[in-house]
Amino acid sequence: TYIVLKVLGFPLKVYANSKRRKFVNRAVTLIAASFAVVAVLEFIEVMDESKFKREARSFLDSELAGLPNGDYLSNSAIIDYNGGESQITINTFGQKPISKEIMDLMEKKIKNNDELKSAKILFIQQELEDSYTLNNTFLKELRSRDSIDIALKKNEIENLNKEINKLRTISEEKLLFRSIINEAKLIYPDLNSFEIYESIRTDFQKIDTVVVVSVLWSEMVDDNTKLQLNQSIKNWIGLKFKSKNIEIDEKN
Repeated sequence: TYIVLKVLGFPLKVYANSKRRKFVNRAVTLIAASFAVVAVLEFIEVMDESKFKREARSFLDSELAGLPNGDYLSNSAIIDYNGGESQITINTFGQKPISKEIMDLMEKKIKNNDELKSAKILFIQQELEDSYTLNNTFLKELRSRDSIDIALKKNEIENLNKEINKLRTISEEKLLFRSIINEAKLIYPDLNSFEIYESIRTDFQKIDTVVVVSVLWSEMVDDNTKLQLNQSIKNWIGLKFKSKNIEIDEKN
């Protein structure tokens, strides 16, 4: 009230007593000085905080620049200013963890920084690091398991293909045998009996597969003709099987 009256130029009738006026003046001056001191202190605090955050940001940009995810870690870092108990928090969530060597180096450097030496630097990543390692191990196991599964399936497919080829070969041979039997009677009408089969023979050093043709000729066919007919059948069967291991077994 006193200040307002004085500024507006109103007569100070209420404060006619000089001692009382001096007391009021001193009180007003003291209050004004208190407000001024508080304002100055707050201004200094704001300036210190701004300077601290600027220096902290520069420190982070410099120290994290060499990391693959350095820009992200620097921008996402939390800088808390609290006088002598300030803190810089770096969270590696979703990123590759920072190595212990780099953390130790940053802690050492921050202690040598005049503007930041009273601050504490905190790395939040221990659990995440375990998770990162676990995820990497899990992924490696998955890849290994997938590789084993692929190898097993590939082996199964190869075995199935072998079986299919074997069955296909057997089927083709059966068809070929039937075809030969049907043709033999037409080509050689003097045949009374005709048998054809594969024989596996060994001397215990090597194994040979021989196509054996067993024939029985009509009694009307003489021996010389039989020899010619046997050779003819041998050549014919050889062409059919594309093999030279043909044996004629003539029955009497």
